[in-house]
Amino acid sequence: MHRRPNAAVLAALLAALALSAVPSAAAAVRPCPTGTYPFPTALTTTTPWPADAECKPCPPFCNTCTSATYCTSCKRPYYRTDSFACVATCVSGTWASPRFITADVWPFSASCKPCTMADPNCVTCNSKWECTRCDPSYRLDRVNTAACIKNGGGNV
Repeated sequence: MHRRPNAAVLAALLAALALSAVPSAAAAVRPCPTGTYPFPTALTTTTPWPADAECKPCPPFCNTCTSATYCTSCKRPYYRTDSFACVATCVSGTWASPRFITADVWPFSASCKPCTMADPNCVTCNSKWECTRCDPSYRLDRVNTAACIKNGGGNV
């Protein structure tokens, strides 16, 4: 014997099917393309976007960013600083990392790194281990290139 489905059960099934056709909150998520960031900046790729949300352009030398003042990577040939800006030349006390970059590839990690392992009196460096200029009252150690020696003593 063949039984007909209960009308209440059938209505519940139809309602469930209708709900599954409604887009979820995740479907309202809209990622911004490279070179732009979501505004307001509290938006993420996992939150629904309000109607007035938009993608705003990153600062001029940023490749990617999370706000108008926070670059996460820089366009070639710029380096990212500790303050998340992009600069053409690293400031005194920092070095451009990586040092050797091929013309066709600009790594997202290109940034200005501090001369941390060099002597604290090091003013400029080529890497964290190689000081190139010392504070005026010091000079480079010819034996240990990461060190600066007080003028008047040591390795001449």
